[in-house]
Amino acid sequence: MKKIITTLSLIIVMAVLSLTLFACASATTQGQLQNILNDHSYEKFVYDVYLADNNDGTYDKTTQYNGTYTVTLTAMDEGASLDWTEVGFQATVSKGILVEGKLEVGNTSYVTGCYFNLIGGSSYMVPVYSFRVQKDGDTETFKLVGSYEDASYKYTRFVNGTKSEGSLETGKSLYYDNNEFHQALRTITTFSNSLSYSFAVPLVSANEVSTVTLSAVVSGTKTIKTPYESENGIECYKTTISRSTQVAGVAQTLYYAVNDIKINGWGMKHVLVKIVEPTTQNDKSCAMIYELKEVELR
Repeated sequence: MKKIITTLSLIIVMAVLSLTLFACASATTQGQLQNILNDHSYEKFVYDVYLADNNDGTYDKTTQYNGTYTVTLTAMDEGASLDWTEVGFQATVSKGILVEGKLEVGNTSYVTGCYFNLIGGSSYMVPVYSFRVQKDGDTETFKLVGSYEDASYKYTRFVNGTKSEGSLETGKSLYYDNNEFHQALRTITTFSNSLSYSFAVPLVSANEVSTVTLSAVVSGTKTIKTPYESENGIECYKTTISRSTQVAGVAQTLYYAVNDIKINGWGMKHVLVKIVEPTTQNDKSCAMIYELKEVELR
């Protein structure tokens, strides 16, 4: 079980978890990003999480390792206070979006967050601060807090209580934060059946510190039924996320709603409806599945 969650977590953190986007994506030349909280101030998504058996390329739900993944997006005003008690971090922020997540599966939990400015110079959605905390039961096994300064990601990390500090160069190319990446993709205005691009993320985990390259490729649309919309399903862009150094065929599949999901007339853009993460358990192919079951907007 611990192996499954660690593998899942790293892809969430590399790609994920959180939801943390597009520094050096020029507002004047790219023009592909949007403020997804431009007409409301808060979104919340709750997902059922479970381990599924792999049977000839399909996945059948099991009763093992059930859990919950919750993500919130909150609009923050200029001069607002950011307070992450989980890592003892406080800051006064510019106008932006706070994205926070909590994954609980079995006896393991991950709490993550990222703050990014809506506009920084000529760029949209610039990541500024991020954190991640992992616990096995009540024992904290990993803690990370970092900030983006002068084209680098500066971090403080604790692995089983042992502290280390360092920095990773982000450069001037397109990069995302290493938390909450899934939600960040929702800000792209040019989502289509042929969307394809690569990007860099600074990755800091318990046993790796590096800048890695990820790719996102959309391969058409598919109707997805989840506990949130089980009758007719939701038409989604099927988006594959892969790391350049991964074994071929091992990738994460994300399903983003093609059309806005509306509550009381307000629309939520490109909602992440489902995640499929291939893995193994006892040498058997399986997958961790995330299925959207609740949404909230205000």
